[in-house]
Amino acid sequence: PPRPVEGGYASAGLLAFVALNKYLYHLPLYRQEKMSPQWGASISRKTMADWIEIVAEWFKPVYGHMRKNLIRGGYLQADETPVRFADPDVKKGKTTQGYLWVIGRPDGDVVFDWRLTRAHGEATSLLEGFEGLLQCDGYPAYENFAADNEQVVRLACWAHVRRKFVEALDEFPAEV
Repeated sequence: PPRPVEGGYASAGLLAFVALNKYLYHLPLYRQEKMSPQWGASISRKTMADWIEIVAEWFKPVYGHMRKNLIRGGYLQADETPVRFADPDVKKGKTTQGYLWVIGRPDGDVVFDWRLTRAHGEATSLLEGFEGLLQCDGYPAYENFAADNEQVVRLACWAHVRRKFVEALDEFPAEV
């Protein structure tokens, strides 16, 4: 059968194996590079990074479909979390911070979106077109999005509310 990478030697199975190891089992490409001779061929992390980019391109239509279905629904949960990462354009040995933005709903799809910043515009572009109930934390980007979109009602995040009760329990055990 034709190979997924024209002129390449990698099968679709090998690309899936590398991607699953990276994202499902949290096995960085540099570790996979060290392990690859045990698989029968030394594969550079640069090559594997190119393969990950190809796999990401394959999944763009799936991502787009999942995001569109979430945006069309009337209820979303949204959050963002900081992630330290190694950037080859930054001094070797140094990491920088990016953000993994996520939207989803219980018993539904979840879409992750990697962004280099936590700027308010990131929330706006991720949630563009959404109307309904938006459950999120108190980050002002979500509040601004709801204020700019009359059809969006922002709801509090119960995990953040619960955290305050847990903190109060530690500080005032007799009162609770």
